[in-house]
Amino acid sequence: MNKKYFIIGVMAISLSLNCFGQKCTKFIDYQSKVINLRGVQIPGIPANLVPVNVSKLQRAASERLEMLDMLQHNLCQKMNSIKIPVLKETMQVEYSNFLMEMMNMIVAENSNAGTVTQQPTTTQPDSQQPTNNQPVTPVTPVTPDPVTPQPVTPPASGKIRITFPCQVAQSGSADGVIRAFGMEESSDAQIARSIASTVALAELASKIEITVKTTIDYHVQRTQKGADEEFEKHYEMRTQQTVDQTLRGYKTVCEEFEQDLATKKFTCYIVLEINIDNMLAPVYNELIKDTEIKKVVPNYDEFKETFKRVEKVRKDNSLYVGI
Repeated sequence: MNKKYFIIGVMAISLSLNCFGQKCTKFIDYQSKVINLRGVQIPGIPANLVPVNVSKLQRAASERLEMLDMLQHNLCQKMNSIKIPVLKETMQVEYSNFLMEMMNMIVAENSNAGTVTQQPTTTQPDSQQPTNNQPVTPVTPVTPDPVTPQPVTPPASGKIRITFPCQVAQSGSADGVIRAFGMEESSDAQIARSIASTVALAELASKIEITVKTTIDYHVQRTQKGADEEFEKHYEMRTQQTVDQTLRGYKTVCEEFEQDLATKKFTCYIVLEINIDNMLAPVYNELIKDTEIKKVVPNYDEFKETFKRVEKVRKDNSLYVGI
């Protein structure tokens, strides 16, 4: 499958999110273990691409696909309520990355399901090869026309990593922490810093909320035969309230300024960080105070392990290195 179709699709998805909002859908039917991307209209993707039986995938791939589906759904819901333009744009890219990986996995599964038989090549007799008692006619060599070399255009598909002045990833691994990035430009350095901090803090809260909701989602699908809409709204609201109450203990790990000498404007870059172990225990303790949530979430150690697996999937698809 030519990956240009994926790029076109992602652009179309991002445009629709930006202009009209997005109806959030989980693409996996967790009862039949089948994924169907009928809700995503991608130009050039054939109809026989879906559905794909998730249960036939290897366990690690199946789990990752399910987590990607839950992440994209929860991120989509969060995007519809976010008011900060720069944060919403960043989330749209993250959302597109989740869909991109999901579609790549589905394409790979369809490719593995089909069998391609390579036809053996048959050597044809060379008409110029002399036979017995036949004279050999000399062949005049043909000089090819000179070819002007064409510049090589790099492919438009694939993923790239975007770096920024706060190179926190170089100072060590980001494992065990959640990081968020904010930037702002202003003629007043303090205003730039204040807005950058606000954006970073909002992103940090969103990442925690989405990962916690996805972790609960993951356990809900394994303890119930599907959660009704009312129950989902209940624990989503509870999760948001809990994260808002327990978002403390974060620290600023990078704060840098640069000034444009032509415009005299300042740009502030900020990275905030929160330790997962310090943050997750209070969140979990608040969540299990709710009797409905307590029925579906496991003990703390298992909850933390699932949370870290979900966070790794999210971080693998992050726009920024080490964030």
